[in-house]
Amino acid sequence: MFSTLKAKSPQSDDIPFEDLGKAASTNLPVLHIDIIYHILEHAYFNDYLRPDYKQLCSYALVARAWRKPAQGLIFHEVVIKTDAAYKALSSIFKGKQSEYTQKLASCVRVLNFWISKTDKASAAKWESRLAPILNWFPSLYELRLGVDVLDRLSPATMSALNNTPPIRALQIAMRSDETGRQAAQSVLPFQILGVTAWKLEFLVMRGDVFRFTGYTEFPAVTHQLVEFRWSINSPAPNAGVDDAITYVTANSLKTLEVLHVPSGTHPVVSKVVPTLHSLKVISRDGIPKKLKNLKELIIADSGDLPTDVAFYEALPPHIVHLGILSSKPDYSATHQAMAIGLDHKLPSKLQILSVYHDKTGYAPPTFKNEEFVLKGSGVLVRYHTGKESAMIAMRSDLVKSTVYPRGVSVENMRLMGRIGGTGETRAPPTKSSIFSKIL
Repeated sequence: MFSTLKAKSPQSDDIPFEDLGKAASTNLPVLHIDIIYHILEHAYFNDYLRPDYKQLCSYALVARAWRKPAQGLIFHEVVIKTDAAYKALSSIFKGKQSEYTQKLASCVRVLNFWISKTDKASAAKWESRLAPILNWFPSLYELRLGVDVLDRLSPATMSALNNTPPIRALQIAMRSDETGRQAAQSVLPFQILGVTAWKLEFLVMRGDVFRFTGYTEFPAVTHQLVEFRWSINSPAPNAGVDDAITYVTANSLKTLEVLHVPSGTHPVVSKVVPTLHSLKVISRDGIPKKLKNLKELIIADSGDLPTDVAFYEALPPHIVHLGILSSKPDYSATHQAMAIGLDHKLPSKLQILSVYHDKTGYAPPTFKNEEFVLKGSGVLVRYHTGKESAMIAMRSDLVKSTVYPRGVSVENMRLMGRIGGTGETRAPPTKSSIFSKIL
């Protein structure tokens, strides 16, 4: 794909990058550039919420005015996980760049990069590539970093990372290597938070278990996070997990708006009450009712759908969206339980109740399998069934609910680039959000 785009790079007499909406035959109507972007951005994701590269390549051939916007979206998220991908992209971006290549490089907002460890030489090779690749993309906003086991980054890598673009969002995922060796001794997720060039506002820690006590080797975190998501494949909440979360969020108690933690009983939850808008927990027990500004609550414990009135009466009173990951019941039972027993017992400001039915087996990913409106309260109940579609639906809801969804909203990325590039601290809220009129 990348070689094809390179071969079709525009010549000097082609349309200027900034004036695509103006360049067309005078005999044909011209769509404003914002309309073209709106069309393309609406079609950006496939059903799995991944960039639909095949479709975007097709859109690039629709008309001359569509080509560069489509190519810009193709390069919005760049994935480098194989030598082939590295070689293809380095042939475009490494070394001296043409004016057009610089424009493409400025379109890259998300880098999906993996430090692979099939052997020591392989891990060292991929680690040494990270900082130079980051410098290919001056407007980079988010780094999605996957790591095979590696215990820590070398001093040379840490030094090089301190001379990279000031990214605002980091997603780091640890995993075992091909031999099955676990990442249990890795301190890398804590170490990388010490990169001084980055001004992180959005942080996701996910994947396999690493050494939760490893933070004791490093100074306090200086980042002031707006969003923090803990999604580690760890056992039940324990003191090690709680201490690690406390360390990461210690400087963010006045700024956190979106928080994912194993339990609502974690001390950080009660400390961010004034700013917290969205909370996701694994356990339904211990969720504080005093979260007066909370607009969204996601409970992902895969238990039965609560049908007792006491559960709903104990929820924070001002939530607008409630999501529950449930192993049962099925749609008809959910409809009956909600319509008959709980309609008037739901939080008074609730607008949407999402039930993510995490049943075994595969179902095609759809975001609105079933839905109905409760007659008494007017609450819209959305029921998503099947393990795959339930997970995708939950991800879709979480993406739309946040103020700045970790680089997922291509519309926000473009607006941010127009306003102030990587120097702009916050992007405008996405118009598609169900909370756009609330937050």
